[in-house]
Amino acid sequence: MILILVKNEFEKVLKRKRTYISFLLIGVLIPFIVGAISNGGTTLEKSIYGQLSDSFFFIGTLLNGYLATYIIIAVLINHMPFLSTIIASDIFSGEYSRSTFRMYLTRPISRTKVLFSKVIVVLAYTSILMGFFLSVGFFSVGFFR
Repeated sequence: MILILVKNEFEKVLKRKRTYISFLLIGVLIPFIVGAISNGGTTLEKSIYGQLSDSFFFIGTLLNGYLATYIIIAVLINHMPFLSTIIASDIFSGEYSRSTFRMYLTRPISRTKVLFSKVIVVLAYTSILMGFFLSVGFFSVGFFR
């Protein structure tokens, strides 16, 4: 019974436009950050090295995939809870605003099963979002090398 509820919640989540905001932000921001680092990195590198390059000989470069990954994680990891909260709040408050929660009360389904199905969908959405975040990050860092 709970699998049917989870499937129902997933269908409702996929029909909403708010679901795709997080994926759009991650899909745009990560390649933008990596591209900015790879294209405008010489200015960043000169400001970091500064006058040290006059006194020392540097082998290699500071601008690599590790710096891009660090900047991406530092910038976006603080926003990941907010991005997943968009769906979590919409799942729970959407039922009350559309008055569809009353239909759940007319069915022989316990409230705890409804709650657990919503929590499972939120956890699955957050996992999918984190997987998308990692895949776009790895692809972007490898692409701009």
